[in-house]
Amino acid sequence: MMRGRELLRVAKELHRTASEPWMRSVINRAYYAAFAEASTYATRNRYHGPGSRSPHRGVWAFIARIPDSDRRRRAMRAAIRGHARWLQEEREKADYRLNKNIGRETPTEAMRVAKRIVDTLDELTP
Repeated sequence: MMRGRELLRVAKELHRTASEPWMRSVINRAYYAAFAEASTYATRNRYHGPGSRSPHRGVWAFIARIPDSDRRRRAMRAAIRGHARWLQEEREKADYRLNKNIGRETPTEAMRVAKRIVDTLDELTP
């Protein structure tokens, strides 16, 4: 079974081409690498779907709200949500706002942020 983190390798390969369409795809793949891992993590923690909310926002919000008496782990989950907000915003810009330029460093930062999310989820997983 494929894991979301494998999409980070795709993002790195796409990053080798410096044209704007490829850079937009880097951001997209980085976001979905993090989102797929987050979805798996949320499901393992009894997430049952967003109800009427966006599936994406629902997953990120659920992760941030998982009850935990450990203050550090709560802070890690809150940080994931903050990173995810930025990454999702950049992904939406890359995918839907073609009239907006993509910053030169944004694809690289998107890969870093996605990896940070995946690494943090790994750390939170018993």
